Parts: sequence; C-alpha cells; structure tokens
Amino acid sequence: MNIVVLVKQVPAISDIKIDAKDKNLVRVGAPSMLNPVDVHAIEAALAVRESVGGTITLITMGTALAGEGMRDGIAMGANAGVLVSDERMAGSDTLATGKILAKAVEKIGNVDLVLTGKHSTDGDTGQIPPAVAQRLGMSLITYAESVTVEGNVLKATRKNNDRLETVEAQLP
Repeated sequence: MNIVVLVKQVPAISDIKIDAKDKNLVRVGAPSMLNPVDVHAIEAALAVRESVGGTITLITMGTALAGEGMRDGIAMGANAGVLVSDERMAGSDTLATGKILAKAVEKIGNVDLVLTGKHSTDGDTGQIPPAVAQRLGMSLITYAESVTVEGNVLKATRKNNDRLETVEAQLP
C-alpha cells in the first residue's frame, strides 16, 4: 500500500505571538514544530502499514524549514519525505495550498491512501483535507480516531454526537 501523509511545520504552540497591527501570526524567528495533529496521522499510517505493508511518504510545502518536521516523521518510521518549495507559494491561501498538495500527491503516483491531521494549529481552517480529496477524486473521512484496512476498504472509527460511528471508504 502506498500511503501519503500531509504534514506541516507550525510555530511552536507555546510561543505563538500575534502581530498587534495586522493580527497575523509572527513566524519570523518563532520556534517551530511538526503540527501535533499531523503526528496522529503519521501514527495511523504506521498502523496501516504494519497491518498491510507498504510505504509511507510525507509531503509538506514551504521553505527549507518546513522540511524539519518531516525529519521528525521519518524518525517515527515514515519511509520518505517530499518538500514542495517555491517562493511563489509564499502566503498561499487554502485553495492554492490544496491544489499544490494534490499535484504533489499525483506526481508521486499510485497513491492508495492519503492521511492528514484535521487542521493545523496555526491556521485552524481544516480546509486542506477536503480540498485535496476533492482534487484527487478520493473519498474523504473526517475526524477518524482509528483506521484499519481490510482488503480494498478503509474502515474508520470516529466520535459523532457522543457515540462511536464506523464508516467505510473504498480505496483507489
């Protein structure tokens, strides 16, 4: 199984500062870390790989600093990392980011499963997973607490109104 996990380097949660003038995050000089929610996506990918085999490729976009988070993911057990970097992407909104990340997944080719965290701690929009799924024509399952693969079917368990729900999606 060819698994891709989308990850992001974010400002360290404990050290996030907001610019008083424009209300944007101050990223210059701020310590950074792998988005904590993406760590869960990597752990899910590792569990799927352990049960059915395959490879895990991490993808992120940004400057060379963004690649630091991928090192953490590779240390967790991912096989490879891809950094998509271009000055023209600076300040990309979620529409552009979704397009760019979907193109990166397409370039890898033959991807069976794409995992993401539910949002990033710096933007908190949660728009990237559905944008990428839509561009790739893949099923989208959100808020999964656990995932398993049985044959060509991914099963995910998630909380829904204080109860557990199991949903399924066909893998490509």
